[in-house]
Amino acid sequence: MMNNENTILELSVRNILSHIKCPFDKYYARECVTISAEQHTVLACLRKQSKVTHHTLCKLTNKDKPSITRLLDRLEMKHLVQRVADPNDKRKKYIHITNQGIVECEKISRIRESIMQHVMRNISETELVTFNIVLQNIMDNLALV
Repeated sequence: MMNNENTILELSVRNILSHIKCPFDKYYARECVTISAEQHTVLACLRKQSKVTHHTLCKLTNKDKPSITRLLDRLEMKHLVQRVADPNDKRKKYIHITNQGIVECEKISRIRESIMQHVMRNISETELVTFNIVLQNIMDNLALV
């Protein structure tokens, strides 16, 4: 790829990233969402798989242990998750999503679904498949850097 094409690609990626974030921020503010996208990722994982260990949550979210600890601390302060000690091994804690966490997670999932329906308007299945192939190729290439 020529240098000019690299520059155009880089600018396009930056532009799309900034445009993706904007509607989410607007909807979140309007709906009084008080958690970050990363926190929602944790809640969504816990919604799918209840009673997980810290280590498992790190794997599910592709985050390191200190990052997950900080996210869980914030979510626990908001009463969205709860850490429960293993009765057989007090050193081991299981993380559970609370009822309040489920409500918050579902609210955000509805917001995201609404935005994605709007975003995907006028995009054909063929275009979407091609786009996903190109994205996967870029991700594969980035993994080699």
